[in-house]
Amino acid sequence: MFCAPMVMHGNIFDLFIAFGAGVLVSFTPCVYPLLPITVATIAGANTQKTRVAGFLLSLVYTLGLAITYSILAIIAGLTGIVFGVIQNSPWVSVAIANFFLLFALIMLDVIPFPTFGLGGGKGVSKGVLSVLLMGIASGLIVGPCTAPVLGGCCCRSPPKRTCFPAGY
Repeated sequence: MFCAPMVMHGNIFDLFIAFGAGVLVSFTPCVYPLLPITVATIAGANTQKTRVAGFLLSLVYTLGLAITYSILAIIAGLTGIVFGVIQNSPWVSVAIANFFLLFALIMLDVIPFPTFGLGGGKGVSKGVLSVLLMGIASGLIVGPCTAPVLGGCCCRSPPKRTCFPAGY
């Protein structure tokens, strides 16, 4: 794994290696298309139209990504090898495929989806919470693309069943 030396020895240069790996992963073909969504989310929430507000909203979005990855890493660290076994189960794949099929049918208006008065096509919320939630959702979307590098950084946690190194 790419970041395996970081968990074995741990010096300051390993943080730079991990950061560089994260930057490189952000240019992969399945992460790159998410950039317009990220820009639209942050620009749409930036009601003050200032650079400082945009920067702070970018930090909130990044915090959402970090929350997603930390939660997944902590779950993997606490469950050990069980997380991988569950993730590779064909039943989980079938459940996820049915989930996608359901939302595809909703998107095509084959199945009506009630909004319960929570938006109903009135536009997207422009608050900090919406940016945070989009960051969390984006972390789930690009998770499979970033998993090799993140998995390498967390490779020591599952065998030891410790959650701190994985979540950190």
